[in-house]
Amino acid sequence: MFKLKFKTTLIAAVIASLLLTCFVVQSNAASVTSMSIYSGDDWGSGTTVSVSLTTDEDIDFIDWHIDGEYSFTSTHGDTQSVYVYLGTYVGDIKGKKYDVMAVVSFEESSDADASDTFRVYKPIYTTAVDGNNGIPQHPDVDGYVVLYSHYFDGQNIVMSGSVNAYNGSNDSVHCSSWFRHTEYDANGFPTGWQRTTNGPSGPVEHGMSYDASSNSMTDYFVGGSIGPDDAYYLNAHIHLTTGQDDRHVDTGINRFTQDDNP
Repeated sequence: MFKLKFKTTLIAAVIASLLLTCFVVQSNAASVTSMSIYSGDDWGSGTTVSVSLTTDEDIDFIDWHIDGEYSFTSTHGDTQSVYVYLGTYVGDIKGKKYDVMAVVSFEESSDADASDTFRVYKPIYTTAVDGNNGIPQHPDVDGYVVLYSHYFDGQNIVMSGSVNAYNGSNDSVHCSSWFRHTEYDANGFPTGWQRTTNGPSGPVEHGMSYDASSNSMTDYFVGGSIGPDDAYYLNAHIHLTTGQDDRHVDTGINRFTQDDNP
């Protein structure tokens, strides 16, 4: 009877010791404490992307994976904070999405990983005059139209853009603009939903500028995440008129699905 009690007590002590050992290992495991990605817009040749990462133990090296594929390894040492250049990435008007995973190897502990995503937008931009074979009727009036992005923010499909003109002529030039968002069906026919907002309209004197931007009045309301069986088809168009000259940008019909969820 005494031997049985002794064995039971010994087994319990061993189990308790193992549990304590496991707890200590888990509590002392190194971890990634923060990860932030920095990217700009793609204006035609991609944009550089960098990431800052901090840990609670010195880093040995980091294996970087982009969209599930190994990309490269950055080597460190005696530091818990790094800033790493990931490369150059192209975008699109809806924001091309990239997944990043950092597998961190520590100098004294087992590996830990952290993941994040980023999107790269490729604005649509023009200074060209539409009509009259592209020859400005007011060559001393400079202007541009830009659509920065056409994206889903989790609640609304948004068009973000602006126009600008500068009157370098000696004349007063009438300027106006409009921002239009239109829904289509899967076959490319308008559904009847359309929202248009107008910028200021009036004369712009010599040496003065004209500016206007899109606003939330053109947002297309979805009301939540886009589901796996849902699709929305929308076109964004921005138009600038300076006297007899017109400049505009147009996205064509963009298809929004669950891949566009934030």
